[in-house]
Amino acid sequence: MHAILRFFSSLKLVITCLVFAMIIVVFGTLEQQDIGPYGAQKKYFDQLVINPRAEGLLGGPLGGKTFYNFVQGLPANGIYSWIFESVPLPGGYLVGGVMLAGLIASYFTRFKVGAWRVAAVAALCVAETWGMLHVGYTALPGWLLLLAVTVPNLALIAFAHYRLRWPKVGVMLTHLGIVIMLVGGLLTSLFQRETRMVITTGETANYSASDMECELAIASDAGDGQEDVVAIPQSILAKSGSIPLSSLPFSVTVREFMPNSDIARIPVGEQPPHPITDGYGKTHKATPLAPTTKMDERNFMAAYVDLVKDGQPVGTYLVSLWGELFQDKLPAQNVEVGGKSYALRMRPARFYKPFSLTLLKFSHDKYKGTEKPKNFSSLVKLKDPRTGEESTRLIKMNEPLRYEGETFFQASFLPGDRTTVLQVVKNPAAWLPYVSCVVVSLGMMLQFLVHLIRFTQKRAKA
Repeated sequence: MHAILRFFSSLKLVITCLVFAMIIVVFGTLEQQDIGPYGAQKKYFDQLVINPRAEGLLGGPLGGKTFYNFVQGLPANGIYSWIFESVPLPGGYLVGGVMLAGLIASYFTRFKVGAWRVAAVAALCVAETWGMLHVGYTALPGWLLLLAVTVPNLALIAFAHYRLRWPKVGVMLTHLGIVIMLVGGLLTSLFQRETRMVITTGETANYSASDMECELAIASDAGDGQEDVVAIPQSILAKSGSIPLSSLPFSVTVREFMPNSDIARIPVGEQPPHPITDGYGKTHKATPLAPTTKMDERNFMAAYVDLVKDGQPVGTYLVSLWGELFQDKLPAQNVEVGGKSYALRMRPARFYKPFSLTLLKFSHDKYKGTEKPKNFSSLVKLKDPRTGEESTRLIKMNEPLRYEGETFFQASFLPGDRTTVLQVVKNPAAWLPYVSCVVVSLGMMLQFLVHLIRFTQKRAKA
């Protein structure tokens, strides 16, 4: 066990990880022009191992091509080419994970803090924070509350442990801050969600929609102008096969799912790729396309699905995101089962909120005498039936609305200056970078003061 701890806390391993991290950043940054920030993040940073033969890694127009051409011009280029085309590179998850393991291991090899003491302090921090939150303590923001709980506990173990000398406290806190930063990056990668909320002046919205994911919505009339909706997420649709739905009198079987597609009218005399029963699939067909990750492009998901009741087919339909975004060209699809009508819609995945926003006014200010935008702002009314809160908020560029763990940014607008587009970001780890910066700064300050005091004392004795 001690050998493992020494390996992960090795300075050579840390330097190796930093080198690979720089390589990943270079490749990922260069390829953003070709595959976009989202694609670069998924290909390089959200991976344990990067496949050198993956499309674009060394053959992108900017990402790897320039570097690959440079390699081809080197002496013994065959060896270099084989290395860069065949040897897998560690991805962001692996590099970050090894660095995190090394920082944690250093607490057991360099700082000589017993494992049980580290576990005890971690449990104490979690217990205290949990207790304060569950008794309704809200005087401090969440990140500041956690900081207020963690730092005193760390100071307590630092002074209580007889083997931990004062000169190491600053280094220990600096290491801890970097650990918090790495953990925050991992949590952000795993749990951050970005969606859009589109609201027209005078209208109310209680959900945001994703630009990256879709869902198959099956809606029926619930009376009083309301709908009962069953939504099947993209993650389930992509697996194909039968999908039982307990709240509906039929099940859905996915014949073919396309993460991106084009749609066109079927030429005269040509048959649909599947035996379509009704809807625009009788006159139009979907053709699979390679998924895109560019920020200025979007994927148009489509699927051929069967509706089955009691083992008997009800019908086969084409559902496509093209039908949701271009309703004027592709009519709505409805199917009757058991005397009740159901609407089939492939739509962007929705995330409903327990509150609503009503757009009172959208302002698009321009510099006088020009068409250059000066400011975008949305005056909204926030209504939360759970707390009874009703308030008016102004969302401006660089002045977002923060509510219920989500941040609403003024992102864009639609032609006509009546419809606003808000970028909705939910990141449960958003406060961790602030904690990390505070802890690292505190650690470096303490380390500087310790050395300053020791230097002053030595001079005084001399």
